[in-house]
Amino acid sequence: MLINLWLRPAMILIPLCAGAFFPQCHVMEGCIRWGLIFMLFMSYLRIQLNQLTPRKAHWYILALNFAMGIIPFLTIRALGPEYTSLAQSAFFIGITPTATAAPVIVSFLHGRVSFTVTGFLITNFFISLSFIFLIPFVTGSYSIEVVLNIFKNLALIIGLPLGMAAICRKFFPKSKNWPLKYSLLSLAVWSFQLFILSAIARQHFIDQPDESPSLVLAIVGIALIICILNFTLGKLVAPKRFKRECGQLLGQKNTTLSIYLALYFVHPLVALGPTFYILFHNAWNAYQMFQYGRHRIRRQKISARLKESHESCNIYTPVGTEAQATLHNSGHC
Repeated sequence: MLINLWLRPAMILIPLCAGAFFPQCHVMEGCIRWGLIFMLFMSYLRIQLNQLTPRKAHWYILALNFAMGIIPFLTIRALGPEYTSLAQSAFFIGITPTATAAPVIVSFLHGRVSFTVTGFLITNFFISLSFIFLIPFVTGSYSIEVVLNIFKNLALIIGLPLGMAAICRKFFPKSKNWPLKYSLLSLAVWSFQLFILSAIARQHFIDQPDESPSLVLAIVGIALIICILNFTLGKLVAPKRFKRECGQLLGQKNTTLSIYLALYFVHPLVALGPTFYILFHNAWNAYQMFQYGRHRIRRQKISARLKESHESCNIYTPVGTEAQATLHNSGHC
């Protein structure tokens, strides 16, 4: 628990800071695609279809996922053409499907992992399909070439790892243990991607020295607001026993996917939105794990005290005597 509490934030902040000092590393932009494919492949290996049970709450989360991308985009774009980049950034922040790591965080919090995995598949499948139509709408590039290009990219980054995972699970049954066995490798790949993204963002500001700082701050603010709304609304629409899981499904985003799409089909400024979202949703995850860890330690201490108290009663009081019965009735044991 403590390792995940401190290691994950460190592997976010360190590469983001380091990438800003090495903008020349932006030339490794192509690595983001293959890193994303690897992460999805490892995630798909964990999936067992017989454990997937779609519930009504999953469809509520999917509908909210679409709403959190489309409504902010339309609202901000209505303010004027000068806010187009801000609106596009809000779209890629809000529309992003559930993160591959969401089931892992839910397992740390002792939630229902199978429910979370089902939600992960539903949001990633339907939202990925919608990108074929939504990205041309958001970018204003309506052509068959653009649609085919989007389809080709999605087939590569979504379909390839899914097919590879299915083959591996069939011919190498032990491959389902790879995600746990090589979890640090997956984290390292993700950290390296953040390093490249930071370098790309820094290079963008070098190439565009007159970029408005207020626009960047507005993107940061929108990322924070959407992050708060996602975790809050996810819990509000959820049944009582699935509030933690639904909060993670809507709040924890597969930002690497949206960053890749924003970089490929728009420009680096738009990709800053999902990049900042990484900081916010992982800060909340770290806080949740820290609070849950404290709560578990407190419960363990109380249980240990009760056990010691009970044992002391059994040691110092003859079993079955009237004295022990008196102690039990008085509440001391």
